[in-house]
Amino acid sequence: MNDSATSTTQNSGKLGKPTALVVDDDQTILQILRATCEMLNFEVTTAEDGEEAWEIFRSSWPDIVISDIYMPKMNGLFLLNHIKSVKPNTPVVLITGYSHYKQLIASGKTKPDGFIQKPFEIDALCKTVLKLRESPKRHTKTPSLISG
Repeated sequence: MNDSATSTTQNSGKLGKPTALVVDDDQTILQILRATCEMLNFEVTTAEDGEEAWEIFRSSWPDIVISDIYMPKMNGLFLLNHIKSVKPNTPVVLITGYSHYKQLIASGKTKPDGFIQKPFEIDALCKTVLKLRESPKRHTKTPSLISG
């Protein structure tokens, strides 16, 4: 579900704000993520699965992507790999309620720029997003691991 009323352009939205693509199949989490990013002055587009997110990403080139890992159609790890293969400097934050994904992510070739364990604190999400927004050239070998 792409419920953003506007499309975005590379590195800035229609209103000149940074842009965020938020992806989760859980509507409650999706709305919390959306509201948090809007509070941080992002123009936000949402998607409910990885395939929809990939289509939106390719047409809008958002400044940051925040995605659940376990979703229908295309999971967050595949989405991460697709994004990093075409835009490696785009920050991607992965979110999951499954703790075993930490080991999977740590052993993977393509690493996210941040990882947040559900349930999470809004403050922790804000800190992660702001850190990545302020460091556009950052590429850490180890993603920041945050749990609420």
